[in-house]
Amino acid sequence: MAVPGEKTQLVVEVPANAKPGVTKLKVQPDGDEYSLVLTVPAEASPGDSLVLTEGPDGSWGCRLDRKAVAAPREGTTGREGKVRVPSDAKPGQTTLQVSIGPDKLLEVTVPAEAQPGDWLNLDWDEAGSKWLLSISRPSDEQDDKQGDTLRLVVVEIDQAAGFEAMKQAAIQGGADVSPKIARGTSPPLAVPGMIVTESIAKGEVLLRIPAKLHVSEASCEREMAALFNSVANSESISPMRRREAALTACVSALLGDAFNKAQQQEERSSVTAAVPELWRCYADTLVAENFSSHPYWRCLLQPGAYDCMAPSREPAHYKLMAGDTIAVHNLIKASVPSWPQLLGKQFDAGIYMTA
Repeated sequence: MAVPGEKTQLVVEVPANAKPGVTKLKVQPDGDEYSLVLTVPAEASPGDSLVLTEGPDGSWGCRLDRKAVAAPREGTTGREGKVRVPSDAKPGQTTLQVSIGPDKLLEVTVPAEAQPGDWLNLDWDEAGSKWLLSISRPSDEQDDKQGDTLRLVVVEIDQAAGFEAMKQAAIQGGADVSPKIARGTSPPLAVPGMIVTESIAKGEVLLRIPAKLHVSEASCEREMAALFNSVANSESISPMRRREAALTACVSALLGDAFNKAQQQEERSSVTAAVPELWRCYADTLVAENFSSHPYWRCLLQPGAYDCMAPSREPAHYKLMAGDTIAVHNLIKASVPSWPQLLGKQFDAGIYMTA
């Protein structure tokens, strides 16, 4: 609907069945013959408002307005939350988002008396129907015990040999792989990927991989059923996110195996015994990729790295998505008692971030 008195602004509510980052919404401005098509932002939740504003040049911008967080209902886990004050926070000014349950965020301003590294603890006061905020400042010893492990796992392998192993495993699994493709880079971006080493003809098949070899929700549910179903059935994770989290957990198990292999350790997850060899080769090469320049990792490893982008909200989005990934990892550990047996001791927030 249009905002009263604002002809160039529209407000759209994110529907209950929307899948953030995937669902597309069609909006038609009042009196116009054209329609706007936008993807629901990944950080949005059902009930949030998308405020669309038309600029002088005719382009449209989108702002996310989150719905107010109501008091938690009986039977939910949304009665407490905690967040770490980041190193670049400005006490009295910086606003942080605290997870108080699946798909529930509460915004709080860092108190003036808080310091980077402190924990902000939120507890729901039933009698006063309000949230209570407290600050805890752990010692170094306590900090080591409370903090989640967040390590960027990168191992050294011969990437060219790893890619060739992937090609051979794909062919043996029934895929069509052209001998003209190889791992490499090309200008101007020089991003590592697949390149062709010879001229190719129109209609020539370079790669055809059967569905049984895809690393997908369906294939992981089939090949790694115990792990996939344990995560997909977790009531602590939002229903619309459960299968996505299950897929990521399965890739995490493969990465854990690959890391152990690179460290010449024999340990292997109990759920990966029957996976296609191509998946193992894929994990071997993925765990060797360095993601330190990825925005999600960089905003965690290098606080302030994106200060130059102010006043853009993109860096805040990076932090939100990185935090969301870590939060889902923590939910898996908290809600799947058998995770050590299913995922192995290598399953930490860093492995899950890479997956």
